[in-house]
Amino acid sequence: MDIDILQVSKSYKNAEAWSLYDISCHFGMGVVGIIGGIGAGKSTLLRILAMQIQPDTGTIRADGGDLDKNADWLRQRMGYLPQEFGFYPQSTGSEILEYFAVLKGIKGWHARKKAVDTALEKVALVDAGREKTAAYSQGMKQRLGIAQALLGNSELLLLDEPVKALDPRERKRLYSLLQDVENMTVVYVTQMLENMADFCRKIAILHEGRLVFFDAPSVLRKLSPDGSLESGYLCLERGVEEKSCER
Repeated sequence: MDIDILQVSKSYKNAEAWSLYDISCHFGMGVVGIIGGIGAGKSTLLRILAMQIQPDTGTIRADGGDLDKNADWLRQRMGYLPQEFGFYPQSTGSEILEYFAVLKGIKGWHARKKAVDTALEKVALVDAGREKTAAYSQGMKQRLGIAQALLGNSELLLLDEPVKALDPRERKRLYSLLQDVENMTVVYVTQMLENMADFCRKIAILHEGRLVFFDAPSVLRKLSPDGSLESGYLCLERGVEEKSCER
């Protein structure tokens, strides 16, 4: 799916600054990682893409059609993991995923069961799928959240801090899943640069609501004296801060 973000800005009531200001970029097939500190605007951008909130100005298009005019069409093709979420504790993992499968328009009991079983397998919750989520650890709940985002044949996948609460083994499992993404656009929001060069086609860096970098991981590495993504990011952030001071 092609996503075009055109001069999008967003502010919140009583806020002293823009949460997003004049953002323009294009997301195509593959994984785009969005990085930035607290308050950079990452989750705001993802919530706009998920149609939870509206931008104050600007336009977003999905496969050439305006987002606000094609909301139902996009929701059928989108998987979304918000940063904060919860599940009904007396339902099993499988029951919760079946409910989301219905919401996503997956028709027929057999088709929904297959979609649920496949999603549970991807996050290693096949056995736990029969348990009530009241018994789940925080990491298991996070994996179930990822599973509901992966349900069906999504063309757009929005992940907000997906590795939060995951142990190193489960992080590697998710990174491996993202490496194998085909025919899908994934927007991956995080504060962690860990392994991003392995699965991200491009990296977007937000700073105080502005897009200050949007290019391949290899380009970010070139900004670094030691060739690492982390150092490249820090060098870029320092440069942005110095320019801000000059203004």
